[in-house]
Amino acid sequence: MDQHSDIGNEKELLLKLFHRGHINVPERRSLPGGKVRACIAYEVILEWLKSFGWFPGEHQSGVGDSGGSYSQLELTHDGRAFLHLNEEYALERYDHKVISCKNVDDAIVRFLQYRSGGDLDGLEILWDL
Repeated sequence: MDQHSDIGNEKELLLKLFHRGHINVPERRSLPGGKVRACIAYEVILEWLKSFGWFPGEHQSGVGDSGGSYSQLELTHDGRAFLHLNEEYALERYDHKVISCKNVDDAIVRFLQYRSGGDLDGLEILWDL
């Protein structure tokens, strides 16, 4: 397999990971070093945001108690970027926070940092490339 198709496969796996919250063992092993490369994750997220305005997903997830626990990015038509966090503060009670970011790059980095705290199916993010 050539490098271009390896990266394409890696991007598909990262989309699956971000949208479903997990990938299986053979898929995990096919990631370089068994880790999420930040530069590839950045590309995947940026492409999706430019197409749909939200990541993961194509629209905003539920807010507060109706949404459960999640992190999600928003890119508006005028280029503003936001990190949405719906976090559990008590048993099955959720608080929605919106963090305004400097730009889309800042938003993606914040999202990846937030998700690297254990919300990537146990996979580590490889930041140095």
